[in-house]
Amino acid sequence: MDKTQFEAVSDANHITMGSTLDLAITYNLTSSGLTSPTSDGVSLNYAGSSGDQGAVIGTDYNWVLANTTTVEVTALAPANLKVRIV
Repeated sequence: MDKTQFEAVSDANHITMGSTLDLAITYNLTSSGLTSPTSDGVSLNYAGSSGDQGAVIGTDYNWVLANTTTVEVTALAPANLKVRIV
């Protein structure tokens, strides 16, 4: 299935995924063997909320209680972090 064929499949007809994805790129050698198969990569679109995990303080972020009304949160790694202060 090439990119155009894959993109033509509606979302409702794609498989339902959990929290992990196993991916394989397989090659189909031509009978002549004169052309080497290639792949230029894979793009995956996903809902950011589908993979919510707890962040690790000191690894993913740090926080400081600056004063009684202000909390400063600093990301230590590139990530899509959601912060809720209660």
